[in-house]
Amino acid sequence: MEALVLGIMCLTKTYNSQHFNNLLRKKYQLFDDRECGIFTEIGILSLVKKGYLKPANEKAEIAIQERNDRVWGLGYVPFIVTEEGANRIGYLVANLTGEKFADVVKMLQEESKEAAKNWGD
Repeated sequence: MEALVLGIMCLTKTYNSQHFNNLLRKKYQLFDDRECGIFTEIGILSLVKKGYLKPANEKAEIAIQERNDRVWGLGYVPFIVTEEGANRIGYLVANLTGEKFADVVKMLQEESKEAAKNWGD
């Protein structure tokens, strides 16, 4: 599950939990609303626990801690791909995009930081 979540996030440049949830539900039509929320929450929180993703800033950390635990999903929270996460999924992204692994690792980190830059302002 974690590999699928991180792979989709990195290949589609979707580093926000709500955007990821919408991507699963609307574009790929994989699950119903509740299942998308479950998949998103468990997948992303597992990646955070393993150190592959981290909340973009302190406000994002607070949003995760204050989420409604009676409803599946994380809401609108941005995440940054860590160096460990970029190294872990970099070979897949490099293979599918035709770019060099070292370039992909840097690119994934920079893209996720840029995507999260203006969140919460």
